Amino acid sequence: MGLQPGPPAVVLPPPWDGGAADNRELTWISTFKTARAPLGVVVLAAIGLGLPPQIADMLAGFDDKGEPLWPLLLLHFALAWLALSAWYWARAALYARFEIDESDGRTRGALIAVKLAGASQQTIQRARHAFDLTPRWLFWAVALLGAIVTARAGAWGQFVIVVVWSVVGWLIIRIRVQQFGNHTAGILPSDLRAATTLCGAFCAVLPRLRALVRYAPFPDRVAWAFLGVAMLLFLAGSIETMALWPDGGRGLAGWIAFIFRGPAAALICMAFAIGPWTALCFIVDGIRLKLPAWLPLVGGWTLPRPPAFTLLVLVVSVVPIFLNLHTVRIAEPKPALTNPNQRDSLKELFTAWVEACAKDQTTVRPVIVAASGGATRAGLWAAVVLRNVEKSSTDQASPHIFAVSSVSGGSLGTAGWLAVHVPDSPPPAGKATPRNRRIA
Repeated sequence: MGLQPGPPAVVLPPPWDGGAADNRELTWISTFKTARAPLGVVVLAAIGLGLPPQIADMLAGFDDKGEPLWPLLLLHFALAWLALSAWYWARAALYARFEIDESDGRTRGALIAVKLAGASQQTIQRARHAFDLTPRWLFWAVALLGAIVTARAGAWGQFVIVVVWSVVGWLIIRIRVQQFGNHTAGILPSDLRAATTLCGAFCAVLPRLRALVRYAPFPDRVAWAFLGVAMLLFLAGSIETMALWPDGGRGLAGWIAFIFRGPAAALICMAFAIGPWTALCFIVDGIRLKLPAWLPLVGGWTLPRPPAFTLLVLVVSVVPIFLNLHTVRIAEPKPALTNPNQRDSLKELFTAWVEACAKDQTTVRPVIVAASGGATRAGLWAAVVLRNVEKSSTDQASPHIFAVSSVSGGSLGTAGWLAVHVPDSPPPAGKATPRNRRIA
């Protein structure tokens, strides 16, 4: 009788490295753990869109008469992109985690049955449902979220848009996946083996990342493009937090907020963030570090799945203690504004305002706006009121804003409105520019 081969020195990560005894690993819990990055982002999006009451005001504002159409379209593009990204990366992580290779023409149902050889038919059926439905549910969860928030805001036209893009998007996904599937050529079994040392963990980063991309739907270049754009945005945003743009520069965050209005800015950033987070979790899932035996209490323990998200939370919480991540421009105080004895009197301010905004009028109609506090909802309301008052000031005979008094949240909308209308530098003597005509 010949010699029988012994067990491999480094085994594959669960669920397939232990044979039938590990069949229980392909469950709803294991699929949720594998897809925890897209699942976590979708949950954050649901909290951000579902809880704040001002989201309904933002959505309703997109339907106001006279508003341009492109911010509304980009809002739904961001929402649809979030749904697509959640489905895409959840599917990629599950296929790579459980090594479902459809490149030879076999269906995932048949492959799961092979993986679970020896298990009961009921177990195989539950495993197939968990595997198939997790990415789909994430896509439809985002679509349902969009439908709920638009219906709550009474924006029924946007509700129809959500229904249209969700149905069309899902049909396109189904057709394209059937054409392309995944491309796992070139993936070696060693690429998905667990790393038991720090050196092995570093060496496994690129192979596991390559495996994730190969198991993702569509051609490899699609996944690489998603990851590349997301990392470029992350690096640019990180640099921007440490450095100031020149005066008048909008910056990355400013451009994103300008192009994607309201909640669309957060949604598009979340959609792009799913890719790197999924890659990080998939790489970390391949680490099985064995602690040194000399450590007290935990010596000899094996740490599966180091807590990637916990480490990120710690980094976000600790780094600001040592580094200022919110660089701001500090304006030197002017005695004419801070010293009551040097401040212009109300009469002088009113005379200057009349000269700029109500010259040659027999009846002066100044408007004084008072904005109360109330977080971002008060800020939005203050900005809307100031904008509408300004839009009604069509000629010299119309009322014009003379003064604004604001506190707390109302100051946010006031500051935004002033930032648009107050010039960066004073105009030439005796002249009024379009941006400072109504503000003396």
